[in-house]
Amino acid sequence: MAAKRSGIEILADRPGDGAAIKRQRVYQLRLRLWLNQGEAIRWDRSWGLIERAQLEDDGATLLTDLRIDRENLFAGLFQGIDDMRIGGLRKLRISPHLAYGEQGIPGKIPPRAVIIAEIEFIAERNLEYPVMHDLADRIKVIAFDVFGTVVDWHGSVAREVTALGLDVDANAFALAWRAGYQPAMQEVMNKGEWVILDELHRRILDRVLDDFGLNTLAEAERHRLNRVWHRLEPWPDSVAGLTRLKSRYIISSLSNGNIGLLTEMAKNAGLPWDCILCAETFRKYKPHPDTYLGVARTFDLEPQQVMLAAAHHGDLEHARNCGLETAYIERPFEYGRNNPKPVAPWDANTLHSSSIVNLAEQLGC
Repeated sequence: MAAKRSGIEILADRPGDGAAIKRQRVYQLRLRLWLNQGEAIRWDRSWGLIERAQLEDDGATLLTDLRIDRENLFAGLFQGIDDMRIGGLRKLRISPHLAYGEQGIPGKIPPRAVIIAEIEFIAERNLEYPVMHDLADRIKVIAFDVFGTVVDWHGSVAREVTALGLDVDANAFALAWRAGYQPAMQEVMNKGEWVILDELHRRILDRVLDDFGLNTLAEAERHRLNRVWHRLEPWPDSVAGLTRLKSRYIISSLSNGNIGLLTEMAKNAGLPWDCILCAETFRKYKPHPDTYLGVARTFDLEPQQVMLAAAHHGDLEHARNCGLETAYIERPFEYGRNNPKPVAPWDANTLHSSSIVNLAEQLGC
């Protein structure tokens, strides 16, 4: 009988005789995926995993070097490889909530799809990432988008909602609160207003509480809940990656958050910024050019001496249009594990990184 775990069924298991697989190590592995209907999924450049990869079986099998961590593997595969060894092969049936979630991947994975995954660990790899020396020497400042790139807003907000005992779907509440951010910011800009993000978050929160039938929540609880954005938790690689980059570069935030929010967040999360720059500094929200160019002006640099690192291609595109170098950071679970987002590379970006630690590796830190 096949072994079962929560949301995972082991269909086949060939034990390996090599070393045990460990987190944060790089391995050469062979990976195949099938949908619940039985057809093999074909790999191509729209998948975030195929850098330094080879395709076999007409694209049905991926042979690649990959660091084993939660950000590179969807949750079911991450959990399903526990206790594997080099030389081992395991075939897993992964439920939708641990695979690609309710949305799937447009053109690739249909919504709510069961995934069959076969993974074989071939060897541990000692990879040296190529350092882009000219770029690494030219860059003086790396500015980071914060929400979603450095900190996990969705998970942090959902946990806070659960801890408050609110009788709602915490994941849906977090998504609804964040979904109001862009429209609220656009409304403020259209009116020529200037308000800090704490105030915008509160306006959105009051509407979301009404939508979820929580309009009787007391003012003290509303205030505490609104301050959750000051207490967001970092992604597992963020502090280590920022610390490595700080050894060579000035590292700064470039966020639409306000100074008080970002300062308290850094204090709580241990984010080692050299400087906090944000929308409040320039009295403009991203993507206004004054925000991106403001980083260069702050440090008396040319735009090409500044790099923006972000998990959002749109943010990076606006920075690039202002002359900044750009680095994409993969955050497939920014919207929660039930809503993974594509993290495919864009050729226009200067660098593409699986994590902030990986960005530090590429820049020789």
